[in-house]
Amino acid sequence: AVGGTGGLGLVSLKGAADFTRIAGPEGALNYLDFSPDGHWVATGLFRGTNVEVYDVMRRQHIATLDTGGGNHWFSPDGERLFSHAERDYSYWRVGTWKLIQRHSFGTNPDEHREGAGFSPDGRIMFMNALDVQLHLRSVHTDRDFATLRAFEPTAAWGLAWDSAGSRMARYSPHGIIHLWDFAALRHELDQLGLDWPDAEPDRGFVPALASWKQGL
Repeated sequence: AVGGTGGLGLVSLKGAADFTRIAGPEGALNYLDFSPDGHWVATGLFRGTNVEVYDVMRRQHIATLDTGGGNHWFSPDGERLFSHAERDYSYWRVGTWKLIQRHSFGTNPDEHREGAGFSPDGRIMFMNALDVQLHLRSVHTDRDFATLRAFEPTAAWGLAWDSAGSRMARYSPHGIIHLWDFAALRHELDQLGLDWPDAEPDRGFVPALASWKQGL
């Protein structure tokens, strides 16, 4: 997919001659993401207020989502689209494009979050906060349950995972890449009784952490 002013261009990997232009709202595109099954593509503008959705199979623009911001990601299971804005972030149902949930930051700066990407299973959203650390938030309960602290604090612009889903690379606007070995990290946490259950990441972790601290 190629972003352009007033629409979207689709180029087949089988040959550049197979090019389709889809008409859409005016404005150059800064963010673009395909759904995992390749059925949908979503686009947004830097400092924009909407996310535009296109049906790749039918070659048409189908929805404008009032997200408040242009940055967005599809969840790995293809069921949700996440977008963050200056004052909130939101989840949208893929296919119907209905709003599932909108989380407002309110007036408390400590509540501010910006998405950086999903875990491979889609249960965890990694989010930047004003402390410039990467917070792990349960998608199901919308609560933080852990924080990754880097030696060179900087906001994460995005994440990439290896094929096994055990190692993560976090990249930033300052030319810094942090690598995390989640298999090793969770093994160490498990030895302390602090690892989180995969099905419900924020359940069991916080009480265990509190008990561990009290035992020091």
